[in-house]
This record gives sequence, C-alpha cells and structure tokens, in this order.
Amino acid sequence: MNPVRTLGPAIASGNYRRLRIYMVGPPLCGLSWCCYLHCRQALGQTTKSDSCL
Repeated sequence: MNPVRTLGPAIASGNYRRLRIYMVGPPLCGLSWCCYLHCRQALGQTTKSDSCL
C-alpha cells in the first residue's frame, strides 16, 4: 500500500471513495497505541522508553 500511488490518481479523478483507510487508519492506530500504553502504565508495566507523545 503506497499512499502516493493511491492518493494521486484518486484526487486527480475525483474518486474519494476508497481513501477512508488513509484518513482513518493512522489516527485510529495512534489512539489505540496510546490506550495500550496508558493501560500498561496503570498496571505498572512501563519502562522509560514507553511514551505516548
């Protein structure tokens, strides 16, 4: 999945139907990772390298 090969032609043709994965996926993944780290911190299983921001 190369975003440039998908986004460029989609924007040029005006077909935005399949772009949801590129708009929803990264923020959803980041949010789930922060929730995971928050749960680890609540359980006391963190290290100094664990960070959400």
